[in-house]
Amino acid sequence: SDSESESDGTPTTPVKSQTARASDPASQEDLVTEKLTREKNTLSYQIAQLEQRLVQYTIKRNQQQEEHVKHAEKVKSLTAQLTRAQEIVRRSSQIMKSLDQRRSTCLNELKVKSGDLQDL
Repeated sequence: SDSESESDGTPTTPVKSQTARASDPASQEDLVTEKLTREKNTLSYQIAQLEQRLVQYTIKRNQQQEEHVKHAEKVKSLTAQLTRAQEIVRRSSQIMKSLDQRRSTCLNELKVKSGDLQDL
């Protein structure tokens, strides 16, 4: 027989046919064209996969950049709030010192006046 079989029983291309194709220039061109077509298809598939990965990476990077911008805005807002709070604490401290001085002055004046009253 001109055919051979694989170990699982599926027929392979007949031997005479392969030999005839290899010696025929037109058949050789067909074999090269088939091989190049398969390689082109493989490369096209790989390029499509890489393009898809690039799109996914770009989307992820853009999301991370958006999150970074939001985070930076939050940090800026919190820093402004902290600055305002520090200013309020500073002013409150000044007011408390001023009130303490007034209280002390009032107590001293009261002592003087109460002493004056006792002298009467």
